[in-house]
Amino acid sequence: MSKAVEKIKKLLALSGSPDENEAAAALAQAMHLAAESGIDLDEVRGIEYDQEIGEGKYGVPKARINGWENLLVCKIADIFGCRAFIMIFWDREAGRVRQQFHLVGTAKDREIADYVIAYLQRSLMALARRNMKALTKHRKISESRLRESFLIGAVVRVTELARRIFASQADQAVSNGFALMRQRGALAQRHMEANHNLRDHGKSRAKLDDRAARFGYNAAGEIMIHKGMPGSNAGLLEG
Repeated sequence: MSKAVEKIKKLLALSGSPDENEAAAALAQAMHLAAESGIDLDEVRGIEYDQEIGEGKYGVPKARINGWENLLVCKIADIFGCRAFIMIFWDREAGRVRQQFHLVGTAKDREIADYVIAYLQRSLMALARRNMKALTKHRKISESRLRESFLIGAVVRVTELARRIFASQADQAVSNGFALMRQRGALAQRHMEANHNLRDHGKSRAKLDDRAARFGYNAAGEIMIHKGMPGSNAGLLEG
């Protein structure tokens, strides 16, 4: 690593100083040195982030992960600077093949994504239970197909809103944290592709019912998404 990059890294570290004057001066010096040396500041930041990228398991192993769960986990992981994939393995104790989500990202980003996913997963399952009677009434379609279609529609709604809510947080600390998360997301993607031979798993193989999906999309409006978002706690985004 060049001396210029090392110096820029130190200046960027100083730019996080609680002393506003010191922080501003350090950032200005880092920008000047980067421009003078033809160095991309984001790449220098990326070197730091790349050292922090790791993996962690999410949820419990299952015989098969449903398509709506896969959609939810992947979309929320993406919003919070992570990536997700399904690991398939042989469970010796159970004597069968299992599937489990793995989240890729920094420890703090994975912690936030894990929290939001768990909250939305619980909320969506409760939503489906409350609406199953109305969903299946006068429908000559299997309950499992209707439920999967309903939940796919609901996931699309809540993940759209989650992205919009978090990205538009007025709190500057949260906004800054979100911007940095998005940068780290690309590094998480690179880490995942470099370390795993990925295939698509967990996607719904059943044909979705448009009516049930539309019902789920509309019903998901009642989920209190902001309760599961870390925007009210800027400390979650510090690090």
